[in-house]
Amino acid sequence: MNWLKTSKFFVSFCTLGLLLFTLQTMVAAAPTTTQPKVTTGSYQLVFDGKVLQLPEGQHIFALNGTTYVPMRFVSYALKKSVQWDASSNRVTVKDPTKSETIALNEFLMNAMGTGLNKGGSTVQIKPVAAKFVFDGATKALPKGQGAYALNGTIYVPLRFMSESAGSTIYWDAKAQQISARSKGFNPNAGTSTGGNGTSGSTDGGQANNNGQTSGGTSGSTGGGTASKPSYESITSNAQARLTNLQNSCQAALMDIGIQYISTEDAKTKESLKSKGYAQLDSCTSSFNQVLAETEAQLTANGYSTAILADYRQTFNAQVEKGREIMAGML
Repeated sequence: MNWLKTSKFFVSFCTLGLLLFTLQTMVAAAPTTTQPKVTTGSYQLVFDGKVLQLPEGQHIFALNGTTYVPMRFVSYALKKSVQWDASSNRVTVKDPTKSETIALNEFLMNAMGTGLNKGGSTVQIKPVAAKFVFDGATKALPKGQGAYALNGTIYVPLRFMSESAGSTIYWDAKAQQISARSKGFNPNAGTSTGGNGTSGSTDGGQANNNGQTSGGTSGSTGGGTASKPSYESITSNAQARLTNLQNSCQAALMDIGIQYISTEDAKTKESLKSKGYAQLDSCTSSFNQVLAETEAQLTANGYSTAILADYRQTFNAQVEKGREIMAGML
């Protein structure tokens, strides 16, 4: 699905209904006879020289000699976009668009850490049916490996994902460190010589929370006045922020949806429904903030804001569909 129609400043957000349909398809297609218990491990994850920390509540575990990590996390760490197609149970991993790259770089900055990821807990995982496509090429999982769900997160084999995306995996048993290096990464220089990362840059700056860049010289020289931003730069910045928002909202709703269809307890289901409503409210608030700030920038620089009305109407319709579906849930 094309999330962004840049010519019209248009983003199509996932509704909760689409997410729940996806999750129901995943669970229905998954084997249910075996739900193994595994013990989570304490490891340090390093991708192209950057130490990354897993989000709270996510883990690393091993099963039958294979190390598993959260699917969305490892895809972003490999600087790849990831999508799930419910109709075919397909995971599509590919190079990100320009706007997605800004969001991925922001994700990597927010995920940077120093120590080991926590482990030592015993958890039960549920098999999930999945097919994988990397940059247009279908690749089968090695024999004995699979995909699993745990607390609303899909886990996939680390080596399979990394090597299929063009990175090489290294293991340091003494340091409990797992490293992934892309082809363009120079470990001696500590910076990437290719790709779309910003590591090691000294003149281009890094993306901030608004998808803008700092540290560069674009737009001003010395003590002079910054030049007037173009319409394209304002809308491109907004698109980057909204892509990041879409990714985070989709991930959060996906987690809630998996938990909902994985429990039979009525009180838990009701609590998850409330959590889903709250998440939609949070996403709406963030959306409104981005739109308000973009409108202010366009107005201040004499540009038309007409396209924002159409954009808001589409977003509100998507959210309303999600609320209707949640209202009909048990």
